[in-house]
Amino acid sequence: LNEFNFPSNAFKISCVANARRMKGMPYLMKAMTLLPPDAPIHLLLIGRGLDTPANLKILEKSPNRTKVHFAGFRRNALELVKACDAAVSASIFGEATPKAVLEALFLGQPSIFTDIPGTEGMGVHDQTALIVPPRNAQALADAMCAYWSNPTKRLQLGEAGKNFISENFSVERSVREMLAVYKSLAN
Repeated sequence: LNEFNFPSNAFKISCVANARRMKGMPYLMKAMTLLPPDAPIHLLLIGRGLDTPANLKILEKSPNRTKVHFAGFRRNALELVKACDAAVSASIFGEATPKAVLEALFLGQPSIFTDIPGTEGMGVHDQTALIVPPRNAQALADAMCAYWSNPTKRLQLGEAGKNFISENFSVERSVREMLAVYKSLAN
């Protein structure tokens, strides 16, 4: 993460996405503008095309504009996610099972994600992750502040999220359930 010149006290939150409307980037940019200016919360955006004129315009007058870092497409995205303190997804609709959320949870990253059909069942709010309403910049900002200000909660939810996702979304479980479906169809 040295290339991004984060201050030593930076609380780093990753977001892996590509520039598509469904990813809710305007809400995430707005959330960054709502954070207290003295909060050392930095957002690392990993993915193609996120530094759009529209996103930059939202940040333009924000005292937190220099706390948003655009990494672009990276082959080492998972390493960057793991090196951060938390992960966020601001998707507003249309996700099947968001890979970025699954990966962050499997890595044990304290996660923030929106309550949309694709993330349904991927966690339990305030027990395994912070799950916020879609299209709600204030809720995203509040969740980011909650993780920054409460290291104990952050560690607890990171571990609980990893355990939950490992138990409920493992390859072994998926194979077992698919096999049961095929067997039921064969009978």
